[in-house]
Amino acid sequence: MEGAARDKVNLIAKSVGTMVAMLLLPQIAVKVNKIILCGVPSVSSERRKLFQDALKDFPIKNIICFQNRQDPICSYREVKVFLRQVNPQIRVVEMPRHDHHYPYFAEFQKFLFA
Repeated sequence: MEGAARDKVNLIAKSVGTMVAMLLLPQIAVKVNKIILCGVPSVSSERRKLFQDALKDFPIKNIICFQNRQDPICSYREVKVFLRQVNPQIRVVEMPRHDHHYPYFAEFQKFLFA
């Protein structure tokens, strides 16, 4: 791999890291290839604006969110509605766990290397 493609990174962000990623993305977007979000911790109109602003120029096909069905911090259903409002094309994958752990390394790899 040559040039800019070799220098790109993939972001995997969990919980509050999803918000940090959205704060940083406008500054580093040219260096980011794909983004995996998991365990989005909260949804609000302020957070929606943060996500919308951060992702407005980022290729939506290069972002995915994994959210546990019954994450005690924020459920799959809440995150699905939230991200649909951010951009209806963002893929949100429902995972079967009932906690805030996201050990889905095989799924992460499938997305990153697809």
